[in-house]
Amino acid sequence: MPITLNGNPITSNKLNTNDVTVETLNGNIVYQLSPPVWTYIGTSGSANGNYSLFYEGGSCYLSDTIGNMLTTDRPPSDYSLGYVMRVNHSTEKNGPFGPEPVLCPSYYYRRD
Repeated sequence: MPITLNGNPITSNKLNTNDVTVETLNGNIVYQLSPPVWTYIGTSGSANGNYSLFYEGGSCYLSDTIGNMLTTDRPPSDYSLGYVMRVNHSTEKNGPFGPEPVLCPSYYYRRD
């Protein structure tokens, strides 16, 4: 549904020359220019929630791969704009005495 002002559709989503991507009313999103996504923001920070992954593979995944897994398992549309999720992940590799755990860095993603 397009946003209107005085009954006229707004064709440019600008506020003080800045692009407006989300509009809210009483804290609820009423318009969002693009679909919600998880955006990788780094390997440290503070988070609103945690998500843990364990997989067998022998090496740590890159942030893009973990981001795709996060999107599948925790759809960003289920979280509020700006929510930060810390993803803890670990894997397992074969060592001389059997499987050995490998702890990977935590990745942080913001719901945009």
